[in-house]
Amino acid sequence: MTVEKKIDRFGWEYYDQVPEDFKQACLDDFHHMGRLLIGQEFIIKYADTQKFQVCYISERLTGRFLLPFIQANRVFIKTEKQCQNL
Repeated sequence: MTVEKKIDRFGWEYYDQVPEDFKQACLDDFHHMGRLLIGQEFIIKYADTQKFQVCYISERLTGRFLLPFIQANRVFIKTEKQCQNL
């Protein structure tokens, strides 16, 4: 079953559920050989609904911001890379 990306009334992209080609993310998934994977899509589950907001890795993204969401199992990323630690 294909999960389609949607846009809410405020213009934010989201999914109703986690697409099949996404996996639960860890901090290691956001970089390769010390470099951020700029532009890589990931999703974060909203705290108050069942929506998964679409986000993209940018230079401003920090582990400090992501870690609480990752520890709460609310971040998913489209990748084949395996987590080494959390």
